[in-house]
Amino acid sequence: MDAQIKITNLSSPQHIDIKGDTLEILPLGSGSEVGRSCIILNFQSKTIMLDCGIHPAYSGINSLPYFDEIDPSTVDLLLITHFHLDHCGALPYFLEKTTFNGDCYMTHPSKAIYKYILADYVKVSHANIEGALFEEKDLKKSLDKIKLIDYHQEINTKGIKFTAYNAGHVLGAAMFLIEISGIKILYTGDFSREDDRHLKPAEVPEQDIHILIVESTYGIHQHEKRLEREHNFTKYVDEIVSRGGKCLLPVFSIGRAQELLLILDEYWETDEKFKQIKIYYASSLATNSIDIFKTYINMAGEYIKNKYSSEGKNPFDFEHIDCVKTIENLDESKPVVVFASPGMLQSGLSRTLFDRWCTDPKNGVVITGYCVDGTIGKHLLGEPSEIELTDGKKVPMNMTVKNVTFSAHSDFTHTNEFILKLQPKNIILVHGEGKEMERLRNEYERLKVDNNIYKKFMPRVFNPKNCQRLIFNFKIQKDGFIVGDMCQKILNNFDKDKMILDSLVNDTHYISNLENDKMEIENEKKEKSDKSDNNENNENNENVFIENNYIEVSGILLNESNIFLEKGEISKFCEIQPMKLKQILKIKYTLCFEILFNILKDYFKIIDELKENEYLICNEVKMYVQKEFIVLEWYSNGYNDFLANSLAMTINQLETSPNNNVFKHYKNDNELCDYKKEKLITFLKTKYSNVNENNENKNVVIVENDNICEIVNFLKKEVKCDNEEFREKIIADLQFFEEL
Repeated sequence: MDAQIKITNLSSPQHIDIKGDTLEILPLGSGSEVGRSCIILNFQSKTIMLDCGIHPAYSGINSLPYFDEIDPSTVDLLLITHFHLDHCGALPYFLEKTTFNGDCYMTHPSKAIYKYILADYVKVSHANIEGALFEEKDLKKSLDKIKLIDYHQEINTKGIKFTAYNAGHVLGAAMFLIEISGIKILYTGDFSREDDRHLKPAEVPEQDIHILIVESTYGIHQHEKRLEREHNFTKYVDEIVSRGGKCLLPVFSIGRAQELLLILDEYWETDEKFKQIKIYYASSLATNSIDIFKTYINMAGEYIKNKYSSEGKNPFDFEHIDCVKTIENLDESKPVVVFASPGMLQSGLSRTLFDRWCTDPKNGVVITGYCVDGTIGKHLLGEPSEIELTDGKKVPMNMTVKNVTFSAHSDFTHTNEFILKLQPKNIILVHGEGKEMERLRNEYERLKVDNNIYKKFMPRVFNPKNCQRLIFNFKIQKDGFIVGDMCQKILNNFDKDKMILDSLVNDTHYISNLENDKMEIENEKKEKSDKSDNNENNENNENVFIENNYIEVSGILLNESNIFLEKGEISKFCEIQPMKLKQILKIKYTLCFEILFNILKDYFKIIDELKENEYLICNEVKMYVQKEFIVLEWYSNGYNDFLANSLAMTINQLETSPNNNVFKHYKNDNELCDYKKEKLITFLKTKYSNVNENNENKNVVIVENDNICEIVNFLKKEVKCDNEEFREKIIADLQFFEEL
């Protein structure tokens, strides 16, 4: 790792500042929208994808994140926070139909439920062939590629360290803490800090967070108190069935549904009248999902654990709720309560029942979760007077609509408490409608002025749209040691602390005993102007700059041992053997070298002639002149490669387009050079039978009909010949040749 360091006050533990790197964050989905969560992180040549969902309001290819913005083969790591379709629905497509070849992780419950959720999605999407993104075989193959992670388990892969934390929200939901070179990014996914019946609240990692990527689903809105919500929910359900109506509870098949089932099963115990009223949990996943919740009871909330330990009974063994896969045998002649998915009523069982029941004023629907714009659920919250059924027919909207938010998304109060505990330096808002996100961002900007805690850590707040890149420059902090000739270079420029670093010079064994003198490494940019000022005071030390008590040097940082040293000393302190790559490029060139030399001298300034037909360009690239070829030779690095490429382009352009306007003003003002002489002899031989070169003086000699003519000076057109007429003819030929 190439780095620049600054050392201050050598008589105390040292500070080494390493040049930082750029971190890029790119939302491919969930940027100023709710749906198709997918965030890309790029840092130090490592690429991480966070979630891979679909948009519930769209179908087919339109529901996918903007995968065309990236090269899937470059993604090293894919982390899935939970099993909801807007966070994992595109995973089989991405794993099986793209060039992705990295690692994919999710928690144990997430993978168990993912299998059922996506299998159900495949069946529904295949009802519309055009909307099918993948097949069941793709889903099965994707399962083999998903690796598992537990809460608080730390995994290192490809230089990326990440840990999963409980996120609340749904069973197995995780937030991920990602760390690369000391930079920590926390991605919450969907999270909830509320303690309910079946889930623990989201954790707050005790870490210094550089970037927090947090959901903003509810913006600045606040949920009702939990007990108040539960009271209103049971009251609305009671009112509907008490008037003889049918109550529709649209829910996501797994998630909040289980919380509501627990509440209603408990409420049904309070009154004998409810024993005649059936509650159905209608979902193709009903039985399987309940079995999974029973299995992972160890991850449930305190209510479930306490009830299980005190009564010896699993609370998910419901007394008053029947789990059914279809609604074919549903008795609709009497009051009934039906939990049916999906929660936004865009399709499936919940939409079928809604179409049947929406014209009867005795019936009612209770919306309990978040609904995205463009869905029927969202439309109902606007209290429309009529509704369009699935078949396109418009009918009166007579059933009552109630809304009680049991959404397991964090509201403003809980999100704000979460941020105050973490105090991140940067906050990126995702998973929220554009206007809500803007209101939330404005509220945080206000808090930075009015709130004393926010004034202290002053976070920067961003609300990017999809495909809008955010770029951050970070300081990389490490502990490390300066060794070898690097120390001597510093000593030569900072004699007053000679004793401190003397023992380090060329002493590799002493490094392990330097606990008291560890050098903390962090990044701090230094302006180029400072470097140039320092350089004036250190003309004999090209890589060392001193200003007051600061020293800046350049070298190599060995990541494993955190040793900073001269580039040429790598092999002394580790097993790495430095290598130089020599490159040789042969370029066809058949024109005048003198003209080429003039052009190169004009363009590249520094050209040294080492020996005949061998030159050195800018002290780095050797150039050999051969018959009909130019050979370039150099040791590869960024600068030399660029220089050689520029030389090659110039030579090739002159060879292929010698009459180009760029070159036409360059002339060969030399007396007859080899190239020019060769071309002149070729030209004269087209007119005269005997044209040769004088072996003694190298002049060109023309013999024609006993007339002998010798070209003494080509530039001055000096020609020796006894026959004046023949001499004038040769001079005319020379003038014509020069014009050519």
